[in-house]
Amino acid sequence: MLLLEKELELNKFSRLHLICGDEYYMMRTYKKRLINALSAPEDEMNRLELSGKETDEVAIADFGNLAPFMSENRLIVVEDSGYFSTAGEKAELKKVIENLPETTYLVFVEKNVSKNVSMYKWFQKKQKNNLALITECDKLDDRRLAQFIAGYMAKNGKKITKSATQLLLERIGNDMTMLVSEMDKIIGYVGTSDAVKDSDIEAVGSGVVVSKVFEMIDAVSKGDRDRALTLYRDLVINKEKPLGILTLMGRQFVSIYRFKTMTGLSGTDYDIAARIGTKYFKMGFIRSVSKRFDVKSLENILNYRAEIDELIKTSDLDEQIAVEMFLIKALTNR
Repeated sequence: MLLLEKELELNKFSRLHLICGDEYYMMRTYKKRLINALSAPEDEMNRLELSGKETDEVAIADFGNLAPFMSENRLIVVEDSGYFSTAGEKAELKKVIENLPETTYLVFVEKNVSKNVSMYKWFQKKQKNNLALITECDKLDDRRLAQFIAGYMAKNGKKITKSATQLLLERIGNDMTMLVSEMDKIIGYVGTSDAVKDSDIEAVGSGVVVSKVFEMIDAVSKGDRDRALTLYRDLVINKEKPLGILTLMGRQFVSIYRFKTMTGLSGTDYDIAARIGTKYFKMGFIRSVSKRFDVKSLENILNYRAEIDELIKTSDLDEQIAVEMFLIKALTNR
């Protein structure tokens, strides 16, 4: 159990929190749970939320040093400040935090964290003295994802079979945001039934989405812009989330890149699929499409995919337009 789970269970919290990692669903979930535990929803007098470039230590000091107003504490939530990265670290922030009263809680939610910067190391020392808590939200392995799926279904009054769980993981992968979105669809589909079976996973249509993504990548590999964009817009019309589509595309491009760059690929499709981190039934597609890309083109596509993903998460850019930008860029880098 994560120490943060223990704090939430006991309702007794460290004054300083750092939530970081590459599993955004867990990060958002813990951020929300801490906010709900340390402040009332309507209490904006005692809660300050800062994000990105608007964050500065002066604002933290000005708000954090005030006494709580008709409350036991004040809460400051800082997201994507960059303070824990090499470029954004500020020495004066430590002094600001040291001077905050015990009635002020400070929560950092950071996607980009370097464990080598002094700010992170300072938090580690604080944690050893029980004055801070670092919660790393890493991608879950299949076993823990299966537990998560079972737990989510149980909270919604459903039981899911082991084979249905495995099928869901094969279709969606390990992105928890996408898994939750898909589970919500499945829960709605089964209605009053308390059981989720393989047939329900199939019926909801995830396989159709994956198939369309394969077709989009095939179109990109052939330079067929009209077909790629048409397939994408069809998915959007059918209410598939652009960010989910981007994640699926990114996963396939990673597999293609690994296949293209690995040497000595011998053995069965099962063996090769295991080495490049994909499913064996995708090998025919990967082997065929990889012939139409060179390594440099794939590297450019993956780099731009990461840039677009970050842009979607950190700006007001429309998700649908952002993914179209990615597709057009991929088409020019084939």
